[in-house]
Amino acid sequence: MLMNLLLGRDSERDARNEEYNSLAGRYWQRRYQLSYMLGSRTCQPPVPASRMGEANMTVTWVVTADSSKADFFEVDRIGGDFRPVRSLAHTEATLKGQDLTTDRPGRSFDSAGQGRHAMSSQVDPRAHEADVFAREVSETLELGRTRGNFGRLIVLAPPDFLGRLRKTISPAANKLVVETVPKSVVGLGAEEIRKRLKTLI
Repeated sequence: MLMNLLLGRDSERDARNEEYNSLAGRYWQRRYQLSYMLGSRTCQPPVPASRMGEANMTVTWVVTADSSKADFFEVDRIGGDFRPVRSLAHTEATLKGQDLTTDRPGRSFDSAGQGRHAMSSQVDPRAHEADVFAREVSETLELGRTRGNFGRLIVLAPPDFLGRLRKTISPAANKLVVETVPKSVVGLGAEEIRKRLKTLI
C-alpha cells in the first residue's frame, strides 16, 4: 500500500515536472522570438541544437589592425561581447615622408678613398614603419599565446599589412589562426566586424 502511494506521488511529480518544463520551454522560446524580432541586444536568439557544443567555445582573440593602429578583442562565447584586451598605436605611420626622415643622409667614404658622399636610403620610410608595427603586433600575439589568453585567432587587416603580419607572426601563433580577412575594419563595432566573418563567434 505504502509502495503504491509512493509510486503514485512520483508519477504525479514527474507529470508536474514535465508540464513545467514544457511551459517553461514555450515561454523562453517565445521570449527569444520576440526579443529577436524587436532587435533587443539583451536577449540573444537560442543557439540551434546542432551548435550547442559551440556555445561555450574556446576563447578567441579578434584583431583589427592597419599600419597605424591595432585593437585586440576577446570573445568567449557565441554572440558574446567583444571585450577590449589591448590597443596599440603607431604614430610614426601617420607622419609625412619628410617627417619620417628628419636626419640628413649619412656620409661615407667611397671605395677609392677619394672623398665622402651622401648615402641615399633605398628603404621606403612608410614601408619600414609598417614592418616595425607588424612586428609589434605579432609580439603582442605571441605574448598572449604563451600566457594562454586565447585558443583561436582571427585577424582583419588591409591586404598589405596582413601580408606583413604573415611574415612576422610566430609559427605557434599562426597555428591558432582560424580566419583572416583582408579588409580595413579598424574602429568598427562588434556587429560590423561579425558581418565580415565566416567563423561563428
